[in-house]
Amino acid sequence: MVLGGISASTQAEIDLHLHSNISDGVQADDHLVELVMQAGVAVAAVTDHDSIASALDPTLVARLRALGAQAPRFVPGVEFTCWLDTPIRPGCRQEVHVVGLGCNPYQPALQAALSRQRLSAIARIRTCVARLNADGYPLRFAEVGFAAARQGLHKWHIGKALAAHGYAGSAEVAVKTLVSPRFPKPEAGTTTALLTPAQAILLIRAAGGVAVLAHPQRNVPANDPAAATDLLVSFKMHGLDAVEVYRVDLPATERPMYEKVAQSLGLLLSGGTDYHGAGDTGGPRFPGDAHAPLSLWAPLEALIHARGGVTDVCDVAPKSLLHANAAERLLLGNVQRRRRDSAP
Repeated sequence: MVLGGISASTQAEIDLHLHSNISDGVQADDHLVELVMQAGVAVAAVTDHDSIASALDPTLVARLRALGAQAPRFVPGVEFTCWLDTPIRPGCRQEVHVVGLGCNPYQPALQAALSRQRLSAIARIRTCVARLNADGYPLRFAEVGFAAARQGLHKWHIGKALAAHGYAGSAEVAVKTLVSPRFPKPEAGTTTALLTPAQAILLIRAAGGVAVLAHPQRNVPANDPAAATDLLVSFKMHGLDAVEVYRVDLPATERPMYEKVAQSLGLLLSGGTDYHGAGDTGGPRFPGDAHAPLSLWAPLEALIHARGGVTDVCDVAPKSLLHANAAERLLLGNVQRRRRDSAP
């Protein structure tokens, strides 16, 4: 059986939510290829936080091309960090993640928005460090960078730096007790602002991609069909295309609820492990552990093609820094810098 040009008899799963060290993952994106192949995953996507730089990485493309017909498909991906002004239910999380699959990584509006997102993240980390200093925790912003090493900056790295100073027994404890209470909310009209889900969805679709709500269970109370419906209805109104229902951290008993709500709204289904490597939230996980069936890929692929998006990073036209615009140089330069840093 051949599905979307991929043999379903040899590889029967997809994993459309992976992270590399371009954001807060541990592995370089080309190293993920081996893990994906070992898991029997046919279609994968590196969806780094607020960065689509993996789709522009010539080392990843070279690795896939060297494998020839044995190579899995890697789809351009990105994970937008968004903010809900009002939680779907009181006390629920307001931070929402929207995955973009198949986006053209050179689309100017997409590039500009991602640059702003990354600058906003740095501004929130700086503010948090300043608040810690004011409360008697002498920590330098540079120490957070050292804690991140080759990863993209994240508030978890503040916790790691605090733990190294002995202010907490672990990075996790530091984040929960010291960092989170002082971490600024992304306020509109400031340097710490984040995109709304509606803005992220519009950007993804304009770049030819499909917009997928990541880990929906994080934003609704457990086993609450009414809350899940309200959440997905609101996102559907803004153009959401799909929902992640195959997740390592979504109990199998809850998946049918999300499937039923999504399908009743005409939303497609997706899945991924949200693999980061060491430090994965909720315990160790590896590519393929979500066991999302390959059959989910065909309708997603068709929608990307219909919008003029890109379903294979090997089809992204390479550009040199000399011929790139400012936003492209930022993305390409980031990939090249991380490649040099990770070289033996």
